[in-house]
Amino acid sequence: MLIAISQFLKSILQMLIVTSQMLNVISQLLIVISQINFATLQISFVILQLLIAISQFIFATSQFSFAILQLLIVTSQFIFAISQFGFVILQLLFVISQKVLFK
Repeated sequence: MLIAISQFLKSILQMLIVTSQMLNVISQLLIVISQINFATLQISFVILQLLIAISQFIFATSQFSFAILQLLIVTSQFIFAISQFGFVILQLLFVISQKVLFK
């Protein structure tokens, strides 16, 4: 009877050892999963920083394009002012030539 109880307790002990080993494997698996999650989080953070850098570059490029557009507008206004000045000079020369011719 004691031998049967001893063997029963021995089998329970072996089951507990196997269960403990299974729990150890599960805990190691959970550690690996958490490390994978952390690595994924780091990759996501790097991708987010990359997207922020790209958006800042696009914003800087658009500001540069806007500055070039403003420069082109000012240049065209300057050219228009010069052409108006040239037109006034031509009118003045025309008036002077009319006075000289019909004097």
